[in-house]
Amino acid sequence: MKLTALIPALIASAIALPAAAQMLPDIQTAIHNSYVEVEGGDAFHGRTKNQIGATGLGTSAQSASLNSDIFGGALVGYNLTPMISVEAEGIWTREHLSYASNNPLFGQGGAIRTYGGLMNAKIGIPYTAHFMMFGITPYVAGGIGYGNVQYTGRNGNFTYEDDHNGFMWQGKAGLEIKTGEHLAFDIAYRYLEAPEYTTPGAFYNAGYSGVAKAHVQAATLGVKYLF
Repeated sequence: MKLTALIPALIASAIALPAAAQMLPDIQTAIHNSYVEVEGGDAFHGRTKNQIGATGLGTSAQSASLNSDIFGGALVGYNLTPMISVEAEGIWTREHLSYASNNPLFGQGGAIRTYGGLMNAKIGIPYTAHFMMFGITPYVAGGIGYGNVQYTGRNGNFTYEDDHNGFMWQGKAGLEIKTGEHLAFDIAYRYLEAPEYTTPGAFYNAGYSGVAKAHVQAATLGVKYLF
């Protein structure tokens, strides 16, 4: 190539390169329409509130603290805007009581298992902090859905196990940590209210009936892939 032709070409390239660089996506903040995520963690605290009634004895209310156990889930999401997303999430969690002598539903111990599906609305805070090669964005989310709760208890030689379907909801807050254009981690705290449980007539082989509702708190770590 002649020098007279090469020099204008180099000048044009020097002008075009910065403009082209500005058009390239920042892998820490690039927007993708869809994503999937798997999550797991610790259901580190919970509580169940129970109301027990019996013919001729009236009703009484108790509560019991739940011990730490496991939480797992998976979701698919879609970004409506850079800030607002909708998600379909499936969750499974289990917590247990080692001893609850003054709680008729559990007697000398027991466990609660909950699973179900929720539809979430997620709002990302309009700020992304950049730390080294990571982009960190806070968010809050809330969801409603339908699920199943199972109560297992024992009282002396008697073991009780039954489940019930119903409405459930959750609130969640967390940090999305983007490590590349397609990969991110999700650190979250959530509060989950399990479906309400009603005993099916006779309870503990007597004329008892009961209503219970479990409240679970969980800390989770998720791995997210953005399409």
